[in-house]
Amino acid sequence: MVTEYFDENKKAIHELDVNNGLIVHKKTGEVFDTADAETHWGNAIFVMDENGRIFASKTQIPYELHHSSLANGKPVASAGEFNVAQGHLLEVSNQSGHYQPSQKLNNQVFDALEKKGMSTDSLDDVMRTGWKDDGGSMEPKPHKRFKEADEWKDGDPLPDDWMDF
Repeated sequence: MVTEYFDENKKAIHELDVNNGLIVHKKTGEVFDTADAETHWGNAIFVMDENGRIFASKTQIPYELHHSSLANGKPVASAGEFNVAQGHLLEVSNQSGHYQPSQKLNNQVFDALEKKGMSTDSLDDVMRTGWKDDGGSMEPKPHKRFKEADEWKDGDPLPDDWMDF
């Protein structure tokens, strides 16, 4: 078995965009939904390239179709899994065995989604899951907690969950 790497035509089928605040398939405009996803952790796998283009697959096949398939085997700016219900982004994880992005690296996908038209308010409520940078399991947190941690400066009170970032 050989891992498939998608060419530009196949990547176009898997490219996502934002329309009216919802995640949609860029090519067709259809609302994206992960209820029928068949992946290792049960959500759609995704990658984001250096240009902010986001690609996702609701299928993952051991040794054949992985995160690296969506990126044609190239480096990525963000990777993990999306949980999406009728276009509404509910959860973003950094669970990618191939790319192993940090949570901080995955902040970039939130920036890209905002540039594509998703509101800050809806992004703030998206749950972040996966691994901490030390490799340990992370307690789920809303994205706004990551923003608050990034904006922390000397003299500010320390958050109770400081060690979870």
